[in-house]
Amino acid sequence: MKSFMRFLALLVVLLFPTGSLAQMADPSFKLDVGVGGGVSFPMSDLSNRTSRGWNVGLKTRLHGFSPLQVALGAHYNSLPLTSYGFFTGRGSLQHWIFNGGLEIPVPVGQRDYPYFSFGALLAAVENTGSFITTSSGGLEVGVGIVEPFAPRSTIDFDLKYQWMNLFGKDKFDGDFNQIQLMGHLMVGVVR
Repeated sequence: MKSFMRFLALLVVLLFPTGSLAQMADPSFKLDVGVGGGVSFPMSDLSNRTSRGWNVGLKTRLHGFSPLQVALGAHYNSLPLTSYGFFTGRGSLQHWIFNGGLEIPVPVGQRDYPYFSFGALLAAVENTGSFITTSSGGLEVGVGIVEPFAPRSTIDFDLKYQWMNLFGKDKFDGDFNQIQLMGHLMVGVVR
């Protein structure tokens, strides 16, 4: 867990090397908040090759003060159980993912643009059949696109690969990975 906290501290230092609260109050600072959801595809030891689940959650994006964008999110995921150790039996695999990272926009249009993303995450996983819970940290990488929807609003589509237990893995845990395909309706709160 210490290595995960060091990683988060490094991420903060890299995000705001010359930033200040005064810069964030600048008129170019923008804040978007959105709600959405999508499909989750379990990978590695979570997968039985045919399963898929769903996710729903919130996303915020800070942008305009740097060429990079800062994204934060909280998503609830539900996946069917597989035949792998911790995740066997009846019920389902429920987990919260809290993530934060950078989005690197690729400017190709006025308001619509693709982006690459990477970040860190904290996963809280529960097997509803056996009432066993575990927490761990991980990383994610992805791609997305932002499309204009209405004045001050966009629709974001994200595709992310998430390694959910790189940090804090128990001795007998397998690899808990998933692919998330999500859409969010984003509204500009600060412009």
